[in-house]
Amino acid sequence: MGELILNCDLGEDECAAQTEQLMALVGAANICCGVHAGSAAKTRATLELAKRYGVMVGAHPGLAIAGGRGSELPSAVELDALLQEQLGCFLRIAGEVDVPVRYVKLHGTLYHAVEQDDALADVTVGMIKALDNSVGIFSLAGGRLAQLARRKGRFCVGRSFCRSRLYARRSISAARSTWGLDRRRCNCCGTFTAMATQRQDADD
Repeated sequence: MGELILNCDLGEDECAAQTEQLMALVGAANICCGVHAGSAAKTRATLELAKRYGVMVGAHPGLAIAGGRGSELPSAVELDALLQEQLGCFLRIAGEVDVPVRYVKLHGTLYHAVEQDDALADVTVGMIKALDNSVGIFSLAGGRLAQLARRKGRFCVGRSFCRSRLYARRSISAARSTWGLDRRRCNCCGTFTAMATQRQDADD
């Protein structure tokens, strides 16, 4: 069984205090490229936090619309241009901060688009390989992009979801511990975040 890595999308529109609170808890951060949310300054600050906490960094590009979600999928040419611009900028800032970029995780509509369209998946893998041969891909576990990435020699981190306390407790009960999802309000900006917490098994 592979390693379980707790990850979170950061560097978007959350407040600085919430970014740091979450960074202190995760093993990997999918950091916004500053287009679908956030800004170049927010990206830089989040990369600096990741470096301070020793968190694995992934670039998190998205559609150039608010929230990074839309009903129309980009063409292969459009996706190629989007990735070249956003990942190129992200890698440059990461280099200036001196923190390695380990993977790319597409955001929102793009994340699902590459699971539906072979051409988009192929463009994604090709662009990531062209920009930096050491960067891997963070995608749906067992999905189309993951399979293509592995065939082309990219390392790939499979993403799974823990959708409820009941599911989490049952799935990890063999380890004699449980994971719960607590909904916590940020004291700074008032937004809510689902936090994973580990508890002792009630049956012990």
